[in-house]
Amino acid sequence: MSGNDRMGRNLIAKTGNVEIYCNGEDDDTIFAVKKYKDVRYAMQFMEREKKISHEIYAKTQKREAVIPILDITEDGCGRMMLKKHGHFLNDLIPRLEDRYESSSTRGLLLRLDIIKEILISLDTIHFCGKDAGNGYVHLDIHPGNIFFENTDIEHGRIGTAKFLDFLSARPVIGNRVLQDDMEFIIASPVYAAQEYLEGTMDAVCRTTDLYSVGKIFCRMLFRGPVSSWEEDRLKYSKAMIEEKLGGSLKANIIAPFIQCALDSNPKYRYQTVGEMRQIVEEICAVLQDCENMDYDKVLSYLFEQGFFEKQFWIKELKFDERKLMESAKHLKEALLRDNINSSKCYYIYIGLQGLLDKNKNEIKEYGKIKNQLLVSGVSCCNYTGRSNEARELYEELRTGEVDMDLQDYLVLLNRTAVSYADSLDYEGAYRLIEQNIASLETIKRTRAELVKSLNLNTDASKVTDMARAYSAKGCYMVLCGLEEDNNNKTPLYYFDRALEEFGEDCGNRRITTSHILQYAIEKKERNIFEKYASKEDYFGMKGDVQEDIALSHVLKDLLIQRDPYVLHVFLKGVYNFYLSKVDNSFLYTLKSSLSNELLDFEKNNPMELVFRWAGLIIYEKNGHSVDSNVLRAYDLAMSYVPEAGINPGEPINILTLITYQTRYQYNKISGQDNEKLYEEFMEHCKCSGNKRVEEIYKGGAEKLNEVLTFEYV
Repeated sequence: MSGNDRMGRNLIAKTGNVEIYCNGEDDDTIFAVKKYKDVRYAMQFMEREKKISHEIYAKTQKREAVIPILDITEDGCGRMMLKKHGHFLNDLIPRLEDRYESSSTRGLLLRLDIIKEILISLDTIHFCGKDAGNGYVHLDIHPGNIFFENTDIEHGRIGTAKFLDFLSARPVIGNRVLQDDMEFIIASPVYAAQEYLEGTMDAVCRTTDLYSVGKIFCRMLFRGPVSSWEEDRLKYSKAMIEEKLGGSLKANIIAPFIQCALDSNPKYRYQTVGEMRQIVEEICAVLQDCENMDYDKVLSYLFEQGFFEKQFWIKELKFDERKLMESAKHLKEALLRDNINSSKCYYIYIGLQGLLDKNKNEIKEYGKIKNQLLVSGVSCCNYTGRSNEARELYEELRTGEVDMDLQDYLVLLNRTAVSYADSLDYEGAYRLIEQNIASLETIKRTRAELVKSLNLNTDASKVTDMARAYSAKGCYMVLCGLEEDNNNKTPLYYFDRALEEFGEDCGNRRITTSHILQYAIEKKERNIFEKYASKEDYFGMKGDVQEDIALSHVLKDLLIQRDPYVLHVFLKGVYNFYLSKVDNSFLYTLKSSLSNELLDFEKNNPMELVFRWAGLIIYEKNGHSVDSNVLRAYDLAMSYVPEAGINPGEPINILTLITYQTRYQYNKISGQDNEKLYEEFMEHCKCSGNKRVEEIYKGGAEKLNEVLTFEYV
């Protein structure tokens, strides 16, 4: 920028109201003079700006976020100091545009880095008060009054953002902006929010500044002048952003940020710098994940943001076989953890499968990756109630060339057995798990003999997959109605064998213990329930469940732990064994949780059962009366878990069966007819082609409440 004033000083910056000139310099500093173009108010304006900038500067300790007016000349000019190795943002943007296209990942990340630096300094201004929550709003943020120190855009160094021009600034206490004697609305029309330009000062707040930050990002993104607020909705639509960024993936990531920042209603924008900055950090992370081809991380982000369009992004991601294999491995590991997000895992599986199919001809180890994904796919389908899809995946693998490690194949057998059980083919599940156990026992014996012959100091006695198989066999024996198997062993024997094999593996021990407790309830064996609950410390407290510890204390503790499996077993146990011990404290906590703690749990199985048993307990303690709490519990039981919803166009699975059973129970306790529900259910069976389920449930509506009693999920 060139030009001089009448005193021969070089012009270094210019906005609609202000000019800044160089009045000398040394090695590191430019001694600048700031002039208001309207000389009538120059002294008044400069005094106000000096006062506010000094107040903010004096109160900011962690980060210098402002360039204050140091003193004022007789003609109303303000003196200040600028770092020599720095640039105003309106000079920095063209340099950025010349070097980095906004559609490139690097270009986007640098633009977002600029926004992050602006936000860090703005946060200091917003909360610079001595008391928490107090500070200033700027109200005139635009590229001409943000100076970046120590910047080197050619080498990707952004530097530190500092603000000038505090003429429009107002103090803020809490969320309330204080009015003062400033009569003018001074702001850049294309960067200022509607509420400020229209003088609706009651609506002005910190988010008014954040609107301006959003407009600065649009200026950098769209490479041209920004529109006024009246045109925001049209110009910054998702379609326009997609056109600019050359693909829907980046547009889907960026568009929600822009649309939230520029919402015409201040209530629907980002409310604090921290909130906006967190979103920027997340966007930067996922853009870097795209660049690094960390496919599982990208998919996880897209899932969490609610992008459920059919694989719109696959054509835009760079492909690397090794990265796909790593992501497939990460998915496999995620499925072995406690409290997994099953819907997210299924989403990631579908995405990775799409990448595999699209790049099939480029992949050297296609068979290996495909089979690894098939194993994870079976598990994902089991977790989300897609038992028919799981069985189809198993058949696809079994009939093709199996390029898979033996151990992985046996894991697959275990998981496929679950899909058979979820389809109510308990005998099929039992056959598969028997085959699985026979193979695993052979492996275990062989390992033990090899360790012994080689004189190795290694423990070959524990086989985790065998433990899972033993636990599963115990479940399928119960489901098949087998008191003993061909070896005269009971389900409890296999549950005990599973605990022995798991050793110190606490997570898997808890799963098997939940099966044992469910078995105890099924058999109405309270002594077994109490023995294993205490022995395994299942509910997180030592002692005799029904005597030593108040049930309300256990419930409160479990609500804090937020493990839906443990909570489900606990409530079922209370209903079947300890209803007489339920006191007012327990009921108060349970009823309150229906509107509070329980709604913070993940919307996954078995939350539908948690709500159902809660409803049944309250119903029983009400003297078999349906009140608002029972209604709420049953409503949540039928609606909280998306995969458990009833869709006549989708195949019946274990989760929809649970929902039908819940509806039956609610109709029964509320005095409603179940015949219509039964007709709906049988029609659903016919439409989904599940003749086995249809056959099992023949015999009338009562069947809806009889089949699923051992809830092994």
